[in-house]
Amino acid sequence: MASESLISQLIPDDSTANRKRLSALHRATTTYPPTFLAIPQFDATVAPTQSWRFAEKLRSLGVEVETGRADGGGHCFDRQGGDLNQEGGQWWDGVTRPALDFLVRHLMAAR
Repeated sequence: MASESLISQLIPDDSTANRKRLSALHRATTTYPPTFLAIPQFDATVAPTQSWRFAEKLRSLGVEVETGRADGGGHCFDRQGGDLNQEGGQWWDGVTRPALDFLVRHLMAAR
C-alpha cells in the first residue's frame, strides 16, 4: 500500500461519478460561503484551470468570490519564494494581503 498515492488510499473508487460526487465544483450551491481562492500559476496538485473554473461557478451562483494569482508559484507557493512572500513582494501583494483583507472583512461582518 505504500506505493499508492494518498488520494487513492482515501478515495479508492476513482470513477468519474465518484470524482464528480466529491468535487467542490459540482457540489457548490447558492449557500456556499464567501470564498477567497489563492491560485498559483504552476500548481501541479490542483490545476489552475480548475480553480478558475470554480471561481466562475461560484460567481454564477451569486457567491462572493475573490482570487489572488501567484505568478510563478507552485502548490505551496507560500512556502517558496523568499522575498516574494515578504511584505511588498509580488505574492504578498497579489495573494496574501488580499486574502487577509478578505478574511478580516468577513470576520468583522460576522461580529
